[in-house]
Amino acid sequence: MELKTVAKSREQILALVAILGILVFFFRAFYFPKRVEKSQLAVQIQNLKLEKEALEKFTQALLKQIPRAGKEEAPPKIRILKGEMAPFAEETSLLLAQISTPEFLKGVRIKKMSDLPPQKKEGYSQSSFLINAQGPFQNVYSFLDRAEHFPALMVVDNITVKALDSKAANVELEMNGTLFHLEKGR
Repeated sequence: MELKTVAKSREQILALVAILGILVFFFRAFYFPKRVEKSQLAVQIQNLKLEKEALEKFTQALLKQIPRAGKEEAPPKIRILKGEMAPFAEETSLLLAQISTPEFLKGVRIKKMSDLPPQKKEGYSQSSFLINAQGPFQNVYSFLDRAEHFPALMVVDNITVKALDSKAANVELEMNGTLFHLEKGR
């Protein structure tokens, strides 16, 4: 076998096919999985940036609320429990109707509301509700603050806030809560 002999065209085609096969194997085994992994990491990084911005906005909004903690008057829920004040809503349907008025929402859009029938307990009844809304972050935050101070025996059980855009300016809110109603004479 001489080294100066030129390969036949059949041997050249076979060598090209072999090299092409090795390249295809390399790309499938090493390059493409890393590319997919890289794109997934990029999405995770973007989501973490959105969460960071949202948390920074939450922190700023909460810091603005700290000076208001020195009020002398008892909160409405305590006054209702003491019997000094009547609750504005004793049924879930009335509560949802009152907190879904434009004056209460102030820039927040309600997407979905639902409630469950009341469950009777000893001395009281409770009914759960769900509110799904969206709007600018500051409006949603103010809505939550108004809901917290609403004069009814209402407890917010769970709040989920999701950013709808890259700057976390618009958010989606999912709020689960429970409305309590005391029996007469309690």
